[in-house]
Amino acid sequence: MEVSVAELASRPRCVRFEFPARHQDEDVQEGGTGPACMRRAQERIEGAVDLSVVFVCDGLCKLTAQISNCTPVAESDGDNRERALPRCLISTHTILEIAGGEFVSVIDPPEGYRDATQACRNAGTWPVLVGAQDERDCMLSSPIILYDYPQVAPESAGDFFDATEIDEMLTLRVLTLSDEEKQSVREGDASAREILERTESALAEQLMKLHGALRGLR
Repeated sequence: MEVSVAELASRPRCVRFEFPARHQDEDVQEGGTGPACMRRAQERIEGAVDLSVVFVCDGLCKLTAQISNCTPVAESDGDNRERALPRCLISTHTILEIAGGEFVSVIDPPEGYRDATQACRNAGTWPVLVGAQDERDCMLSSPIILYDYPQVAPESAGDFFDATEIDEMLTLRVLTLSDEEKQSVREGDASAREILERTESALAEQLMKLHGALRGLR
């Protein structure tokens, strides 16, 4: 969706969206053990994105992006977590791009913009600058706290599904799985099985590298 700042300043805009229900079956049986098929299911989801702009001062405006889940849910399902989850907008990420302007960092704003950035309210999401260092034309707002221009650390040995690469914590969690839980992983999803095998075969030197690294101080 493309819209000008002037348009949003004069009239807020609401855009509706919808994701259809879908099911995906995956054959995961190996060696004659475990389930023969895994089914991933997503229920139909309806939502809306509300955008508005308010000018704070000359050359500076505040953009508000609100994402709402408008999916009808039966009262009985609303009280049941397992039934409600397939209709949720879990881990929603917002990507904003601008042409002919720049975004201001919320974490490290330039002098003169600190009061304006501190007045911003981020509910369930955290906006940071992304792209090449010092570029200011793209902003990612995610449900986890990141820093400007986030990158996957070179110490990361592979994907952990979460896209945040908190490797040490997740590695320790995988290593503490019970034998029954590990067997269930081996008999299930291929990606999860790869994570388990990679983690169990990691050398002590590799695990030590995950303990943290100081990149530099400003």
